[in-house]
Amino acid sequence: MLPAFEPLRVASHTDMTAAVKFSLENLATASKRPLVLHTLPPPPPPPPSSSSSPEPEPSTSAAQISSKQVETAVDAIPKLVSILEIIKREFPSCSGTSGGAKPNDLPPLHQYTRLTTFETALDFQHLPFAEIQAEDRDLEAVRQELVQLEWLSGRAGKAKRPRKRHSPCMLVVLSREPLSALAKSPHYTYQKPMPRSKKRPRTVLPEEAMSSEALPLTSTPLPGQGTNQRGRRQALPDPSQAGAAHRPTKSAANDSAGKSVPAATSVAGGEAEEQTMKKKKPNRRRTRRKPRQETETAGDGPTAEGGQAAEASAQRMDISA
Repeated sequence: MLPAFEPLRVASHTDMTAAVKFSLENLATASKRPLVLHTLPPPPPPPPSSSSSPEPEPSTSAAQISSKQVETAVDAIPKLVSILEIIKREFPSCSGTSGGAKPNDLPPLHQYTRLTTFETALDFQHLPFAEIQAEDRDLEAVRQELVQLEWLSGRAGKAKRPRKRHSPCMLVVLSREPLSALAKSPHYTYQKPMPRSKKRPRTVLPEEAMSSEALPLTSTPLPGQGTNQRGRRQALPDPSQAGAAHRPTKSAANDSAGKSVPAATSVAGGEAEEQTMKKKKPNRRRTRRKPRQETETAGDGPTAEGGQAAEASAQRMDISA
């Protein structure tokens, strides 16, 4: 069944871009050959033989697979899944068609998946020795069977249990047409092709999401928006007028005590207003005493004036008498 397919081996060092490009080109051709993605170890090179004897076909068997190759194949399964999903997503829109078909005319892919283990599919067994002969391999298999029988019967006890190791193996078949041979097989699971969406949802650009015209989805005010005393929302400040100078209002021209403050202090800000609020310190410098002569001359004036006033009042009294 494999000669009718196009195999693609995925390893840990496989380039994902090259693997996806190769898969899309083969699936889009007019041959319509299904694609098989797997992580099986590569077959060993054929032994040197004479020209008279026919060359045997390379095959992968349990005797030719080592434990290290199996571990490498298991580690490559996540990369196989990633390549598979990229192929399924990019195939309907690929443009590498050689048969003249348009990208939108290509049918979706049918997927057949087989999940198994190397022990089940290839009769692989993890042996303690790297190089072991066929007779020793058979003896090891018989010994493991005896251990299993003893453990199942209860004679082995808890200390002696059969050793079981399972190495997962995954094969995926992608085809443009349904395959009846794989659909009837109990070892494969079938995944129907996903229907294409007729209209893709419009993506919202970040500029549109951050525009000032967009209203909030909830009734709670945005950070920095706040509410006034009546519970109404206050408008957000316009970013275009962020650099404009602050204009003083009537309330800014009066301080907390109700006294008028010059306009310059109200415009200057809090620092100038605090300076005007401070009281001026009284001048505590002592006044210089004047000399005695100045005080005496200054006192003659008032006494002379007082004498003239007394004479005038005495004359008035004589007239009245």
